[in-house]
This record gives sequence, structure tokens and C-alpha cells, in this order.
Amino acid sequence: MKNKQINILRISIYLTVILFCTLLYDFIINSTSFPFKFLGFIYIDIPEQDIRSFLYTVWQVQTSISILSITFITIILVKLDQRILGMTLTDVLLINNRILLNYWETVLMSILVIFANLVFVSRGMLSASTLIFLFSGGIILKLLFDSLMVIINPEAQHKKVIVYLENNIDKFLEKENNN
Repeated sequence: MKNKQINILRISIYLTVILFCTLLYDFIINSTSFPFKFLGFIYIDIPEQDIRSFLYTVWQVQTSISILSITFITIILVKLDQRILGMTLTDVLLINNRILLNYWETVLMSILVIFANLVFVSRGMLSASTLIFLFSGGIILKLLFDSLMVIINPEAQHKKVIVYLENNIDKFLEKENNN
């Protein structure tokens, strides 16, 4: 299946948007001249001596949740021997959407966000680290949701595969004729 390619440009755009929003949020929260402190809905007031240990703990929790979720989801999907119109469950997850990331792109994004948060943790940026942690949680929830929808709702996935096959049948036939 040709669809297994990872779109680096799409991942870069998503990561850039996440980092821009995070840095903008951190700048606004830490700006003393900004009067609207209600935007600090993610801000956590921690004594100065406890910030480093809190940041390291948040980063460890983020890393553990991300890696364990990716591992368990992948193992479960590979071990399930279900097919939808001849495509395995992981192949169904890899069907590209023009805007959203596919399965492997989301996995790579989850790992890149861990490394981005490491930079914020090492610089002691509490607000940015907390927001990146929330973004990471959203990415993991997307992975879980997509994986569960493939298993729980095969009818919707069946329709998705039919649309994909209808859109790409000419490409498949042309490739077969060239061989």
C-alpha cells in the first residue's frame, strides 16, 4: 500500500503551530504588563523551589503515557487479525486525510512533542511545559480514539475503505499493468 508514506511537511506544520501557540501563551502569561490574567487557565502557581521537580515529573509522566500508549495500541492492532475489504486494521488507520495526520504521523508527532517539552522543561518554562503536556494528551487521545473506532465501528471504516479504493482504483490498475 503506497499510503504508508509519512508527510514530513504536514508534521512540521502541526508541530510549528503547537510550538507557536505554546510560546505565545507562555509569553502572555509571564508578561508583567499584560493585565488579563484570566488567560492563565493552565497556569499553576508553584513555589520557586518546587518548579524543577514538578517539571521533571510532568515530563516523565508525559513520556511514560505516550510511549506506553503507542506500544499497547500498536501491539493490539497488530495482534488483531481483522481485515476490512482485505486491508489490515493498521492499513485502514494509514488512509490519509488531507488535513489530519494518519496513524504513523500521529505517533511521530507524539514523540516529537515529548522532545519539544524537554526543551521547555530544561528552560524552566512552567506554563509552556503544562500546555505541551495538554497537547500531548490530546494527541494520545486522538490515537486511542482512532484505534478504537477501527475496532468498535467497522461499518464506518468499511465506508472509508470503499471511498479510498474508489478514489485509487485507477492508480492500482495502472501500476498492475506496468508490471
